[in-house]
Formats: sequence, C-alpha cells, structure tokens
Amino acid sequence: MNTLHHYIDGQSVAPNTGAYLDAFDPRTGKPCVAVAAGNAHDVDLAMQASAIAASIRANAARLAEIEQGETGKPAWQAPFEIEVAAQYFEFYGGLVNVFGGETINLGAGYHSYTSREPYGVVGVITPWNAPLNQAARAVAPALAAGNTVVLKPSEFTSSTS
Repeated sequence: MNTLHHYIDGQSVAPNTGAYLDAFDPRTGKPCVAVAAGNAHDVDLAMQASAIAASIRANAARLAEIEQGETGKPAWQAPFEIEVAAQYFEFYGGLVNVFGGETINLGAGYHSYTSREPYGVVGVITPWNAPLNQAARAVAPALAAGNTVVLKPSEFTSSTS
C-alpha cells in the first residue's frame, strides 16, 4: 500500500502526529493508500512555507540588488518594486474567500446560479523591465483564484522570478 505524506515547502513531510488515514479502493473495499492526517501543527508549517510576501520581504535587499544588476534600475526604484510585489500577494491572498458565486432572480420560480471556478493552468510571460513586480502582478491573482501558474520570465532578467 502506498503512503502519501504532506507536501510542504517543496518536500514530502510526514504528519506531525505520525497518523495516516486509509483510502479505500471502491472496487475491492480494501485499503489502497495511506494519506497523511494533518493537524494544526502541519497546517502551521504549510502556512509558514506559503508566506510568499514574507519571503519576498525577507530577501528584499538581495532581490533588489539582483534586479538592479539585471535591469539597470536606479537604487531607489528596485526596492520599491520589490515591496509592491510582496503587496500583490497580500492583496490577492486576502481575496481568496471572496470568489463566491451569485444567485440571479429571473422571475417567479426561476433563478440562475453562477460559480467562480479556476481556469486550470495560467501561462504568464513577463517582460525584462520589472521582473519580480510583473510576475507577482500576474501570478498572485491567478493563484488566489485557484489556478496553477507556469511562469516564463524574460531570459535577460529571470533571476528574481
């Protein structure tokens, strides 16, 4: 039987308690995979690993230095754009629970329902002149809407992306 751990910060991680839940094969009724049973500690680890804005800020000086070198930006501009990149992730992260649907009254006894759903995979191609800022502006809303993102930065300024 296969065992599925949590996937946190790019690594397979056993659950904090060591507990697993059995998933059953509906054809046989027998267990087919053991799935990690997470608890609050596991969720905290995942949340810490997913704090993109915090990671950007923690590395802001180095990211600004890289972008200055690759784009030729002045010393005052690169740090500003790095901070705005972090803010994009905070802003769109705050909208995650806002994507509900609507109920539209079409007359007596008739209603139409809408549902907001992710597209799936979103391709993002960014220019050379604001690498991390432009990536954040496109990636953050796509992730917040539940999509997967494939990012293709400019080959000339791809380091911070």
